[in-house]
Parts: sequence; structure tokens; C-alpha cells
Amino acid sequence: EAGRLKVWRADVTDRELPAGEWSYDGTHLCVGTGGNALRLLEVQAEGSRRMDAGAWANGHRGTLPALRL
Repeated sequence: EAGRLKVWRADVTDRELPAGEWSYDGTHLCVGTGGNALRLLEVQAEGSRRMDAGAWANGHRGTLPALRL
């Protein structure tokens, strides 16, 4: 179980992703909203410190779909 991911900073993109779908291209971590996706900029996993979303995603590629925002 991956736990919760708190989003501290995010931008709205012009990219469309289905709600709950994750996308990570090695630089940008995005999550779908059913409309324009959110590009996550700064996140905090349960029991962890705040960090850059791209750096966090590099260590969690296999667990992205299991997360809850």
C-alpha cells in the first residue's frame, strides 16, 4: 500500500488525462482530473518530507497508480 500523497504545489496544464491516470515523462509528474491535468510540482508522502515531485517520482515509478491524493 503506497499511502497518501499530499500536494503542496501544482500547475494546471493544457494536457488532458482521464481522472486518476498518472503520467511521468522523467521530468514532469501529472495526474488526470477528467479535464486538464495537474502537473505536480511539490509533494509530500506520508511520513516523509516535502520534495520536488519529479525527484519523488523517480523513486516511486512502480507505485504511482496505487497512490491516493
